[in-house]
Amino acid sequence: MNESLALNSRLLTNFELNRLTWYPMLHLNLLHLGLNLWAFVPLLSSFELSNGTVRTGVVLNVLATLTGLAYALIGLVFFPDASVLGSSAWVFSFMGYFTYLEQSAMPTTSITGNFKIPTWTKPFIVLIVTAIILPGSSFLGHLLGLVFGFLLAMGKLKFMVEPPGKVILWIEKRIDFLIKLIQQKFYYVKEADAIEIRKGESQSIPLHAVGPSGSGAGAASRPAAAAASASPKKSGNPFQGQGNVLGNTDSN
Repeated sequence: MNESLALNSRLLTNFELNRLTWYPMLHLNLLHLGLNLWAFVPLLSSFELSNGTVRTGVVLNVLATLTGLAYALIGLVFFPDASVLGSSAWVFSFMGYFTYLEQSAMPTTSITGNFKIPTWTKPFIVLIVTAIILPGSSFLGHLLGLVFGFLLAMGKLKFMVEPPGKVILWIEKRIDFLIKLIQQKFYYVKEADAIEIRKGESQSIPLHAVGPSGSGAGAASRPAAAAASASPKKSGNPFQGQGNVLGNTDSN
């Protein structure tokens, strides 16, 4: 099952678009799944709290699609037989997202004593270090996820991830009874609640940030309190790989 739904160049050659939906959901084993959940859940929760569950779902789909298409296109040329699975590309996307927000409030990060590094470099350091620690994982998949996370924070993907707020409010109002049932068992943030949270926090999400000119491109001017939790310990290896995180399924 994993091989038939893993992300690879057959996404393009055979037009198997279902791979875009499933590759972030499937994992090689329970350890692979556990590591990704450990890194991903805190980042996702912080994002969902300020953006609502519906918007968060849209963002996850857009990130998975863009990362998957880019990976398949590059793989078609350089490694057509490689297959990858796992949600670690999402992990790196949200690391990049929160890091971009963090750097607006803290351009440099102190490592030790007077030694400082540009804040934006932190996820790239994690990328390189974990590529060494987990040599079987997909360096390219993680890198692409990171790039699209930065683009999301910069507001470059806003046209793809910003459903009209009034539409969401209207839909949630009509299905409020279902949402209440969902909230008894699962974590669900309604758009109305997310709006109030955004109003009350100093943190602002680029999807809704307003820059000096009044446009939605003022992401860089807003601090991000949630960025402090963005430091998962997993990554990949040059291009095709097979281990944990976005691992290659060929040898498994």
